[in-house]
Amino acid sequence: MNVYTDPRLLDMAGALALQSRAVTLVQAMHMFPGQGLACSKASMKLLGLDCGPVRTPLRNLTEKQFAAYAARLESIGFREFRCRV
Repeated sequence: MNVYTDPRLLDMAGALALQSRAVTLVQAMHMFPGQGLACSKASMKLLGLDCGPVRTPLRNLTEKQFAAYAARLESIGFREFRCRV
């Protein structure tokens, strides 16, 4: 996936497809209302970078929520979508 080069090459269909995938990812990050930061940290943990717990008064995802979130990310191809630095 190349979010930066497709729009620059004026590939509107490709850019719209990439945008649609990005929207799907953002929607997944909001599958637990009020826990966007916890989902962000869970995403990083799935990539091997454990950023630790969220600060109070926020709550971390439960094990069941984490499993459901991880399954949702896998179903939308999260590992292929991520940035590679």
